[in-house]
Amino acid sequence: MQPGVVMAGEGSSSFFVRGGSGDQNLILIDEAPIYDPSHLFGLFSVFNADVLKGAELYKGGIPARYGGRLSSILDVRTKDGNDREIQGSGGIGTLASRFMLEGPIRKEKSSFLISGRRSYIDAFLKLANNKNSVFFYDINAKVSWKYGNKNRFYTAFYSGRDRFDIDNNFGFEWGNATGTFRWNHLYNDKLFSNLSIIGSNFDYKLQINDPVQGFDWTSNLQQASVHYDFNYYISPKHEMNFGYQLSGRRFSPGTITPTSATSAFQSLSQDKMFAIDHGIYADYQQKPNDKISITYGLRLSIFQNVGKSNVILYQDPHDNVNITRTDTLAFKPWETIVAYVNLEPRFLFLYQLNAFSSLKASYNRMVQNTHLISSGTLPLPFNTWSPSNYYLKPQVADQYAIGYFRNFKDNRYEFSTEVFYKNINNITDFADNAQLFLILTYRQNIGKALRMPMVLSFWLRRNADS
Repeated sequence: MQPGVVMAGEGSSSFFVRGGSGDQNLILIDEAPIYDPSHLFGLFSVFNADVLKGAELYKGGIPARYGGRLSSILDVRTKDGNDREIQGSGGIGTLASRFMLEGPIRKEKSSFLISGRRSYIDAFLKLANNKNSVFFYDINAKVSWKYGNKNRFYTAFYSGRDRFDIDNNFGFEWGNATGTFRWNHLYNDKLFSNLSIIGSNFDYKLQINDPVQGFDWTSNLQQASVHYDFNYYISPKHEMNFGYQLSGRRFSPGTITPTSATSAFQSLSQDKMFAIDHGIYADYQQKPNDKISITYGLRLSIFQNVGKSNVILYQDPHDNVNITRTDTLAFKPWETIVAYVNLEPRFLFLYQLNAFSSLKASYNRMVQNTHLISSGTLPLPFNTWSPSNYYLKPQVADQYAIGYFRNFKDNRYEFSTEVFYKNINNITDFADNAQLFLILTYRQNIGKALRMPMVLSFWLRRNADS
């Protein structure tokens, strides 16, 4: 419900920000990335309101500590847990129920929080002797503790999953799992640090139980990151933020295994892809007077597509009709296949006209090295992610914005109008009739029109007729 944000439509939790696509939004829960924010085809969000501490959506003037997406950053944080007394809440709905429990482990020193949700549409279908099934669940957990006056530690987990079955013959599922360990340390009254160790896994599966055309298809994206961020309060009018962020990713586009000995499918797997992402950033905020605030920063993005991998060379990489392979390059594990280095400048200017109105102007460059290879707009498990590689260049966006903001009646109402200009380079598109499902070398054939048997379409039509 924010200006400049458009929902993708029914059956999806994706959203578009200022002309960008759904995959150009970085969605974080306790600093860990979420790659699919939906439950039950968009009817529910992966974020349980019972555990939310706050959320910030950045559309422009994005701080230098954020990178990896072009259009927006949605940073969601969960509650730390009550360290004084036990509290709980819950609710029973027509589609799902929820509970939440929080309390002290050691009073005023450490606390815990645990929350869960579960839908029960599948239970109603069973009562009606319906063989179809659809459900989701998710779990949030967090432990927080203090060590002296200068150290705080947090450990947060999230796990959620969706499952959909038709007559025990066709089904698919997807899920997110994240974990974050964070250490806040106060060196003195001016210098503060935050060390985060982050893990994330997103996987999706497709299953067809059929004697002739049965198979299981699985795919996932795994990420491990370390962030070391510093805040330096030089004076009330000067503040500096800087840090280093390292991420490693493993992309598994798809593995297929037959579900029966008579299946026409054979075991096969698309090549895994690996990437290392470095981010070094610094920004500086100064307030020359009570009305003006200026923030300027710079982010250095270093992205490496690494092996183990084979890269196919073509006589003409731009010819997607007469495809002629000329050679194959073999890369050892962790050997750099290609590296992309980009500078991302950021700037934000704020002028406070009076106590209830202000002017803002911003510029930011964003670089995205993780691309969604999508075969449709519905949140079905036919989408996969790919890193920038030998043929696929990083997407780069430059955005300029200026706006007027005003509050009315003691901040009860907020009014804003903003004008922006965004320029995006290296957008990926596909040739007409391109088929992405089970293409073993799709990452070298992005944009090439390929043919494959419509096995899945025939199976769905047969069941629809019955």
